Amino acid sequence: MISAVRWRIEASSRSIPIGRRSERFRGNAHWAPSCMLRCASHRRRPADVRVVAADRFILGEPGGAVSPRVESVVNALREGGINAQASDGIRRDVWSKLWGNMSMNPLSALTRCGTSKMLANADVRELCVHMMDEMQRCAQRLNLDVAMSPGERIAITQRLGDFKTSMLADMEAGRALELDPQLGAVVEIARLLP
Repeated sequence: MISAVRWRIEASSRSIPIGRRSERFRGNAHWAPSCMLRCASHRRRPADVRVVAADRFILGEPGGAVSPRVESVVNALREGGINAQASDGIRRDVWSKLWGNMSMNPLSALTRCGTSKMLANADVRELCVHMMDEMQRCAQRLNLDVAMSPGERIAITQRLGDFKTSMLADMEAGRALELDPQLGAVVEIARLLP
């Protein structure tokens, strides 16, 4: 059973208390939903993250179905004011987010630019598209049909507004860069593909 927790999501200057929801999530103690948050955020210090612009919180079963358990979590999040949605393809959704992060994060750290300025540069944008095309070839071999073009994925980033990627913020703060989770994971997967 998942223990009761009190979540607080800080959006701009307001905090949205989600409250105790453990009674909603009882059931198989070993079940863990796959989820991802599509947002721009800034880590001020450990365990203190400010959400700059939130798009949505996506949840799904690792096997790909939308279950009553996922629907229960989604409904609880919506009741708390969070834009949540159930996914019947969470692996594809996570890959899609990684697809953007693995190109835009390191490029923003290299250029030392926020997303708007970085993507306004034709050369950087072309390199970003090339990196995304390469990763898309991996997705195809994994049967992960990401039904959008690199340009459409870039538009998602632009819709979030101008922000510093997590890798750029980490670099400016002197923290270690997330190279392994964002680039190393893709390289490792590509090496394992036949």
